[in-house]
Amino acid sequence: MQTPIIVALVAATVAISGWFVTSYLSRRTSDRERGIKRKESQEALIREIIAACHTRAVYTRAHAQLDWNAMLRALAKCRSTLQSDLAKIDRQDQQQLVASVISDLDSIERHPDDFDQINILKRRIIWAVKKLADSANLKYTLPASTTEEVFFSIEDAMAIPAGDESPHA
Repeated sequence: MQTPIIVALVAATVAISGWFVTSYLSRRTSDRERGIKRKESQEALIREIIAACHTRAVYTRAHAQLDWNAMLRALAKCRSTLQSDLAKIDRQDQQQLVASVISDLDSIERHPDDFDQINILKRRIIWAVKKLADSANLKYTLPASTTEEVFFSIEDAMAIPAGDESPHA
C-alpha cells in the first residue's frame, strides 16, 4: 500500500520539478533576449548621437567666410538631439561624454565671437565623439580634425564633411 503512495509522491515531485525547470529556463531565455535587444537599442542610440555630430558645422574651423547663423543653427540642432538622447543612455561614462559635448556646443552658442575658443571646443567635441564610438566598440572612423570647408546655408552646415585635412591622417 505504501509503494503506490511513494510512487505518486515521486511522480508529483518530478512533475513539479520539471515545471520549475521549464519555467526558469524560459525566463532566462526571455531575460537574455531582452538584454540583447537593449544592447542593440543602445548601439543604435550611440550611432544616432555620432551621426548628429558628424556635420560640417562641427568639423569646419571658425573663420570669417563662415555663415555664422547657419553654423549656430546646425550646432543648436545637434545640441538639441543630444539633449533629448542623453537620458536614454545606460552607461554613465557614455552619458558623461555626451554631456561634455552638449556643454561645448552650448559654449559655442553663447560665445560665438571667439574663433580660437570655438576651434578648441570643436576639437574637444570631435575627441569626445570618437571616445564615445570607442566606448561602444563601434568601428566608426570620424574625421580626426577640423577642415577649412566653407558653407553658406543650414543645409551645407548639416552636411557630412567632405574629407579630413588633418596632418595626422
